[in-house]
Amino acid sequence: MRRRLACLAAFVCALAAAGVAHAGITISFYSHGWGLGHGLVYFPHAFVLIERTGAPDAPVSRETYGYTAIAQDPSVLLHPTPGEVIPEDPSYLKRSTLHFTLTISEAQYRALKATVAAWAAPGSQLYSLDGHNCITFVADLAQELGLKTPPPTGRDPGRFLEAVRRLNAARFAARTVAAVGPSG
Repeated sequence: MRRRLACLAAFVCALAAAGVAHAGITISFYSHGWGLGHGLVYFPHAFVLIERTGAPDAPVSRETYGYTAIAQDPSVLLHPTPGEVIPEDPSYLKRSTLHFTLTISEAQYRALKATVAAWAAPGSQLYSLDGHNCITFVADLAQELGLKTPPPTGRDPGRFLEAVRRLNAARFAARTVAAVGPSG
């Protein structure tokens, strides 16, 4: 009986190890430029896509996070306003530019989720077009992963993310992580 239990335990451990070997988490950093569509004006924006894979036949879990002003009106230009963390629409994602992708650990994933939760928490700092916006949001996420970032100033998310990619080019190459430039 003990031998059967030991064999069963070894088998379960082997299955668990095989599942871990296939599991992976990636985070991709995107930007979207000016645009028109569906009766809306799209403003420059930065956001991330986190994908989790498990066993080869398991579906990929996808999460997107961006930070924006709740009100899409001229008040955003005049003073800080309430902001929110939002998921990105799949069609919006398809029309966006991928700047780089990293493979991350489970611990890094949990730290990212905590950062996202802090940005989304009631009473968190107000959205400010020039100081607390989608660029500073992705900058916080990049810094949480130990990436070097330039000062998150300006209103061009694509330029900011390309600067992050350049500052960390050696790290991407050393870890054989995809470093993809604008895809148009």
